[in-house]
Amino acid sequence: MPRIPDSEIDRVKRETDLLALARTRGLALKKHGSQDWVSKCPFHGDSDDSPNLIFSPAKGLFHCMACGAAGNVIQFVQKFDGLSFRHAFELLNNGAALENPPSQPRKKATVSNLPCPLDAEADDKTLLDQVSDYYQERLQQSPAALDYLESRGLGCEKLVRRFRIGFADRTLGLCLPGRESKDGITLRARLQELGLFRKESGHEHFNGSLVFPIINSAGKVAEIYGRKVTKHLRKGTPNHLYLPGPHHGIFNPEALKSQDIILCESILDAVTLIRHGMENATCIYGTQGFTDELFEAIKAANPDAVRLAYDADDSGEKAAKRDAKRLQEIGVSCYRIRLPMGEDVNSYALAQGAEALKKVVRSAEWLGGGKGLPCKSSAAAPVVAPSSSLVANVSSLEAPPKEAKNKDIEVKQDGEHWEIVIGDRRYRVSGLE
Repeated sequence: MPRIPDSEIDRVKRETDLLALARTRGLALKKHGSQDWVSKCPFHGDSDDSPNLIFSPAKGLFHCMACGAAGNVIQFVQKFDGLSFRHAFELLNNGAALENPPSQPRKKATVSNLPCPLDAEADDKTLLDQVSDYYQERLQQSPAALDYLESRGLGCEKLVRRFRIGFADRTLGLCLPGRESKDGITLRARLQELGLFRKESGHEHFNGSLVFPIINSAGKVAEIYGRKVTKHLRKGTPNHLYLPGPHHGIFNPEALKSQDIILCESILDAVTLIRHGMENATCIYGTQGFTDELFEAIKAANPDAVRLAYDADDSGEKAAKRDAKRLQEIGVSCYRIRLPMGEDVNSYALAQGAEALKKVVRSAEWLGGGKGLPCKSSAAAPVVAPSSSLVANVSSLEAPPKEAKNKDIEVKQDGEHWEIVIGDRRYRVSGLE
């Protein structure tokens, strides 16, 4: 479970009225000295009528002189309400600790006072949406997750809203109805079937992970990607998680509207490119995650080119060769974005900056294929190093020539690129700056 920052624990202890908590749980308080208050202790039975439980509101502490029960405001709620420390913290942090509290101490709570963000009657897609919304809300309450986004160069509020980035901090289970209630049983069973809770343990599948919902054509969540943010993982715990079963949905489907698509190996890499202005980025789900759904969508989009921004390692290279061949067979010109060995898009952007990232994307190596492009020509010819005769037909970066000398040559600008059509062949020029 992600650790609650000490600063947040201190804030809750400082802002909580200890005496109000005691009174809402039926304790009759009397003054004890100049600053403290005292009541009968509820933690060691009814046989002792002596007022042994002392409250020190200035310090935010309680202590029973008879049984030794002691602690701060969070521990008082934990002990009286029969909750875990995390659950007690969330009740206090949420402001729900004063609402419908128990009148007697409980060994273990069966009902949560936290509001449930889910509808037990909702269909599966709506339930996935509701969970994603809850995780997005929790991100703002999770300093460690926000710090991780910053460390990856993605701490941008606009990106968080756009891609509904969230964080699974293990509090969703605390908000569900009690395990003995009808709604509690129903919701837990459905969350397990969806893969959000694990069947063997009942724990949240994405616990400790940033979560990225992946949307289908109907605008509903079809898949969720999780990236662990904790530094010290339990042995065997993966950094990367998805919902169980086949992958569904396409990340940033707007990228497929471009004639020049950048295909990454991971969501974080695609978000990195988008963060730096390259909106035509989407991704597969790891080196073995080029789904038929994505392939068919690219095929239907009929782009001129796909640039493969896979990791610079053995598995990334193998995947790039495999996927380039598959795309070339449907007439797509393929390029390999060459990063230093061991790097991925995100690490390269962090180390070298946005301009270097844009340059390496523009300088992608042609792997062959395409509409009207000669497969045997130099790999650099189409994009990396346009010939002087082609460059001569582009007079400036700001605007194409008002009138081409050869009326059969058409020159037009497409984003950072220039397209030149000569007869039945199309050339794309970039990097002129």
